[in-house]
Amino acid sequence: MNINLKNRYNKLQEVILCYPVNYKVEKKEINKEIMFTQYNNFINRLSQEGIVTYFLDPKYGISQVYTRDIAFAIDDILFIGKMKAKSRIEEYKALEEFFKEKELKVKKINNFIEGGDVVLHDNTVFVGQSNATSIEGINELEKILKEENKDYKVVPIRFNKDEMLHLDCVFNVISQDSCVVSDYIYDMDIIEKSFKKCYYIEKEEAKNLAANFITIGNNTVISSSKKLCEILAKDGINAIYIDYSEIIKGGGAFTCTTLPISSK
Repeated sequence: MNINLKNRYNKLQEVILCYPVNYKVEKKEINKEIMFTQYNNFINRLSQEGIVTYFLDPKYGISQVYTRDIAFAIDDILFIGKMKAKSRIEEYKALEEFFKEKELKVKKINNFIEGGDVVLHDNTVFVGQSNATSIEGINELEKILKEENKDYKVVPIRFNKDEMLHLDCVFNVISQDSCVVSDYIYDMDIIEKSFKKCYYIEKEEAKNLAANFITIGNNTVISSSKKLCEILAKDGINAIYIDYSEIIKGGGAFTCTTLPISSK
């Protein structure tokens, strides 16, 4: 196992997942049979692409499938964030148990920050200012990176946090020069200056988590949006559609359910 992450578009090597055996969504009915089929289709695809998958112990809550929320990797450091939802505090135990006795660089952030708000792009770290991530959390991340002599520019991004949960629900990276973005972003000028090509999606598509795809390298993305797949395919991007509708009922898609720790 190795922590080595430079961006979201390199060839993905290792990810941390959590099988949704206890998955529930309040006030929504989940078809467990369909859900397990969809999740298995996803992890089987990752395996086919040569991506190593590690699974956390799923005994700590109904939302553990969303592994991106609890942590994120930058370079050779795994950052363990702090979630506001008290119902999810126990999830950190699974991560701590998993990394126990592994000689890896792990840093805990004491202020509120969730991995879904952190978009690593080469030497830039975009961080969403959401209801889950505070400016204090962003500042603490920047401070730790400086203390570790990491040359990264931390860029806060404002978006409609009252309607959308995390930054990677409204903005995501395809390649070094391209991204997907929605009108929920307020700091659009910052995004547009950072990428040569921006694919704009409508708010309705964003609400259905079209931006919450995962880039696995080699110009390939896995998405739950047929419309986005069609748009990207026209530009020669290998866009793989996988139905993820049952998982999405909980507010997260492929990005939310994967915690990448290494790529090359």
